[in-house]
Amino acid sequence: MSRIKLLHCITDLSPDGAQRALLRVVTNLTHSEFESTVVSLGSGGHLVERFREAGVTVHQLNVKRGIPGPRVLLALRSIIKQLEPDVIHGWMYHGNLAATVGAALAGSRAQVLWNIRRCLYESAAD
Repeated sequence: MSRIKLLHCITDLSPDGAQRALLRVVTNLTHSEFESTVVSLGSGGHLVERFREAGVTVHQLNVKRGIPGPRVLLALRSIIKQLEPDVIHGWMYHGNLAATVGAALAGSRAQVLWNIRRCLYESAAD
């Protein structure tokens, strides 16, 4: 049985809540059943090495703040075509949009999942 290929698309790999949650997800998956790859729209971030230490391939697309442009979407399309993931999991707003557009541009048949996270204590302050 082949492993399920997961591609996670996230805004960056700073040590914030969603990024730490993604790290927990990929480190707790059974590596005999799942193969995870992370695409960070940004570059750097304190968690890059933690993902790599966990055996997860990380691609960094070096987007500056804002909406990903054509160059980034074409790079993401190329990664999706190369990896042929079974599931593309978007994280946060920009990651969700990039995952959706990248999958469409690649002609991928992968399931695209959206994930938006928010701390409850932030909601109480609104």
